[in-house]
Amino acid sequence: MDFTELQQELDDDMDLNEMCLPSKLLRIPNLHNKYMRYLFRESNRLIIMQEKSRELYRDLWYHYKNNHDFLLEKKEIMWHVESDTKYTKILTKLKKQENLVDFFERAVKKCNNISFDIKNIIEYKKFMAGIV
Repeated sequence: MDFTELQQELDDDMDLNEMCLPSKLLRIPNLHNKYMRYLFRESNRLIIMQEKSRELYRDLWYHYKNNHDFLLEKKEIMWHVESDTKYTKILTKLKKQENLVDFFERAVKKCNNISFDIKNIIEYKKFMAGIV
C-alpha cells in the first residue's frame, strides 16, 4: 500500500458527517487499534532499517579506511561513505520509513481526539436546535 492510499484510508476513516456520527463513535476503539497496529509494525521496521544503516555505515567506514594504498583522513572517509550509492539508497528508504511512522503517530493522535470532535458536533447541533 503506498502513502497516497494510506492517506485516503485515513481520510475515509476520519470522515465525519451527520449520518455517520453514531456508527463512527462506536468504531473509534477499532480505528485506534487499527492504527496502533500499523504504528507498531512500521516502528519495528524502522528500528530494523536503522540498524542496517548503522551496519552499512560501519562496513563502508572500514572499507574506505583500510582498503586503500594511502591513508584517508576522517573527513574524506565520511565523504566517501555518505556519497556511497548503497548508503544513500538506504538513507532514502530510512527517511521514507520515518515519515510513515510519523504519519501513523499522527493517525493515532487523531483517533484519540475524534471523540472530542464528535462531541463538539453533537453539542453544536443541540445549540442550533435550541436544546441547550
